[in-house]
Amino acid sequence: TGLGHLDVHAIATSGANIFAGTLGGVFFSNNNGVSWKPVNNGLAVTGIQSLAINGSTVFAGTSEFGGGVFMSTNNGTSWKGVNISSSSERTVWSIAALGNTIFAGTNTGMYISTDNGINWTTVRNGLPGKDIQSVIISGENIFAGTLNGIYFSTNEGQDWAVITQIHKPKSTKTQFITLPQGKAVVIDANRGCLTITKVTGGNA
Repeated sequence: TGLGHLDVHAIATSGANIFAGTLGGVFFSNNNGVSWKPVNNGLAVTGIQSLAINGSTVFAGTSEFGGGVFMSTNNGTSWKGVNISSSSERTVWSIAALGNTIFAGTNTGMYISTDNGINWTTVRNGLPGKDIQSVIISGENIFAGTLNGIYFSTNEGQDWAVITQIHKPKSTKTQFITLPQGKAVVIDANRGCLTITKVTGGNA
């Protein structure tokens, strides 16, 4: 069978397993994308904005009212929701993992779990309080793309500082690609690509 929905917002892989997050839910392939099947049992909403895999746990962030973060420990056969805050009006733009610490960038700020998604707390400490649109981890550096610029943390997300050697992005979406040894590529719709090889600014 083919991919049942073509509006794909996220892809995550673990070994031979591939997960595609779409506006029609999560689809799963274990043969390099030759065939796909929907794996949405337990998802309260099917608009998937982000995916991340940490060990045997798959995380899915939704882009619809009443959603949030969902997790699966059986390759998407079943999902359960995890409450990252009391508000249900949330889009989870991006999810990233560093060991058992999970980062969820949302339209209401950054949320962090230190027990692989069981419990969550919100974090500011230098970050804007909303619109954390992309999160990546490269080495010991954690990067967050926001509507107010690009921020970084070197202490597992406890403190953040804005990167001072680049201008704030003009576009409404900033994406990252990780590189080895703590580097990253910033992709901005208006400014093109910039490789970050060293971060400076603030006390993070």
